[in-house]
Amino acid sequence: MQRTHFVVCTMCCEYIWYWHIDDNMFAFACLQSALRLKLHDMETRLKTQDTEPEQKLARQSQGYHVSFSVSLTSTGQVVVGPSQSPTILVFRHVITNIGNAYNPYTGTFTAPIRGVYMFSFTIFGDGHPGVPTGASLHKNGEHIILGIHHQPSGGASASDGVILLLEVGDVVYLQLWPGTWVNDNSNHQTIFNGHLLYEMWGQ
Repeated sequence: MQRTHFVVCTMCCEYIWYWHIDDNMFAFACLQSALRLKLHDMETRLKTQDTEPEQKLARQSQGYHVSFSVSLTSTGQVVVGPSQSPTILVFRHVITNIGNAYNPYTGTFTAPIRGVYMFSFTIFGDGHPGVPTGASLHKNGEHIILGIHHQPSGGASASDGVILLLEVGDVVYLQLWPGTWVNDNSNHQTIFNGHLLYEMWGQ
């Protein structure tokens, strides 16, 4: 009469039952068990790899929404300049600030995520024989673009825009051009806009 025995395989840490089994059959049973565990491990890894692109796509589709539109003032009349020293234009009236990346106390926009952003601005000033209306856009202290207009009377306005690749923490702001001025009122004629076009993932 055959008796039932079991041993523990050191290759796969499984109990292997056998009836009067010899060494060769035991080794074969161990190999089968180890291969079965290996196959299960490979299947698990493949499933994880298959879902990683889907998870990344889901994160991208949810997106990171960043948009702002601000003007110098909400009521009354505000005149900034003329000045020969660098002066950041602080747009205190917030029309839109999705993502809260624009700071109305400092006038600066700080990129919350790596991506491609679009910025635009329009400035207005009173016409004057010796004082133009002008402002420049800066990134991390670097001059990027300039909008300027000189009108001896009436009103003067200028507009400009740019698309920038920003890293997390990059700072963008408008600065009064030396020797110029800008003004604003409840009509919001001096305005600064920014918008995240799309995120950059590992590029």
